[in-house]
Amino acid sequence: MSLCECGCGCTTATMPYTCKSRGWIKGESYKFVHGHNRRKKGNEYEVDPVTGCWNWLLGLSSGRYGNRNNIAAHRRYYELYKGKIPENWEIDHLCFNTRCVNPEHLEAVTHSVNMSRRFDRERALYGNTIGGRPKAV
Repeated sequence: MSLCECGCGCTTATMPYTCKSRGWIKGESYKFVHGHNRRKKGNEYEVDPVTGCWNWLLGLSSGRYGNRNNIAAHRRYYELYKGKIPENWEIDHLCFNTRCVNPEHLEAVTHSVNMSRRFDRERALYGNTIGGRPKAV
């Protein structure tokens, strides 16, 4: 099962048989929930030509992450393009942009790897400090 490509967040059924004229292969997931392929789809993101980020245009959660129907946009795009996220894993933005949903900028990692990368980024941006004070080494 995979997510409906209209962006609703629903999971699609699997194809019951192979039908070459329809492009069906038995056991694979449909692209859309029945009827959703006719939905008008507005732009969910815009591409930044400099960074290549796909910046989310719709609702944002309190943590500045893209959000649609209570599903994190970056997680939905990762699953849509790269497959299922392992249980208890997080999606890291390799571009450091929490609004980005470009699957090439997203990587599934453990919580400890995600936090380690976060601290490394902050150290690179702000130096070896904690709360504006030099950190004891």
